[in-house]
Amino acid sequence: MKIRPQMYSPQEFLNNLASDNLQATLTLTGMIKNEEDGDKFASFAIGTRCANWRKIPIGAIESIEHLGSISCEEHTHPLVNISFKAPQSDEALLFASFAADMKGEAHRIITKVLSEFGDSSPSEDSPAGCRRCLNFCGTVTMDEFFSCYAFCLDAMC
Repeated sequence: MKIRPQMYSPQEFLNNLASDNLQATLTLTGMIKNEEDGDKFASFAIGTRCANWRKIPIGAIESIEHLGSISCEEHTHPLVNISFKAPQSDEALLFASFAADMKGEAHRIITKVLSEFGDSSPSEDSPAGCRRCLNFCGTVTMDEFFSCYAFCLDAMC
């Protein structure tokens, strides 16, 4: 999960700044699939594992960015960034903030671990391609980090 910055024209930004109305958009990266009631809900799984599907109301989604396709056993799912509408309650805003903080902290810790182990991560027995892939993930942005790490583990390790 990430909090994606909102793009504004200069005048829109100044107007929102003056009215204290600046909010970042909550965005999750993962796989999406149709539901039987597809006009009201979609199923979404964070990351690239075909597991832990959650039913999301379409009305809660601001936009969907299609990134490509992900293989899942003998089928594929679209990989997307889902940007959600701003949380409407104080509790929703609090939990969205905690989730974004946890992702940032996890990114910091994993990047530090990978840099500490260098080319020997994750273990000396791992294929060289796996080690190179995981080390490369330490160079991408936080928005791309977890998808990169999941790809390495699924495809190379």
